[in-house]
Amino acid sequence: MITITHYIEFLSSAGATLPIPQRYQPYFIGESRTFDGLTYNFSPFSIAGDISTDGNESGDYELLAPANVISSAKLWQASEDLRLIKISTILLAGSPPSDVNGFPTWTELSFLSSTICVCDSFGYTDSIPGEEDQYSVVTLKLTNPLNFVAGTAPTRRLTAAQVGPLPSSGGITF
Repeated sequence: MITITHYIEFLSSAGATLPIPQRYQPYFIGESRTFDGLTYNFSPFSIAGDISTDGNESGDYELLAPANVISSAKLWQASEDLRLIKISTILLAGSPPSDVNGFPTWTELSFLSSTICVCDSFGYTDSIPGEEDQYSVVTLKLTNPLNFVAGTAPTRRLTAAQVGPLPSSGGITF
């Protein structure tokens, strides 16, 4: 069995680790996980948008989280500070169910890709389209730093470390 999950880290608008690191993973409920030498705490969230592969030039994603005081405060602050967010896509491997609840045991198998986005704007919705259960969520629009036409974040000077590798092929359209 395999599945894909995302680990996220909020960074300052300059790309530095925050004084109190904010690293989260949504898959291992109630656990802190160490991956690539960094600790990621549990936080329920989902990323909407195709970030499972490199090269998404549009870079329009949304981070969705439960509408509670903690999630609302963290995501609102990230948008107000125009923080960066590093989204790492991780491949997980599951072993056959071994506990009494019948859940598989998951382990991090490999790193697939990472994307850095700007935390663009904070929002709120009463429900997620297509979901049967209706519940409130907070949203954080994430914009590719190279795509400021679609975003509302101001332009900024970027370093190669913040942007990552540029596509080796493709065209520019206006």
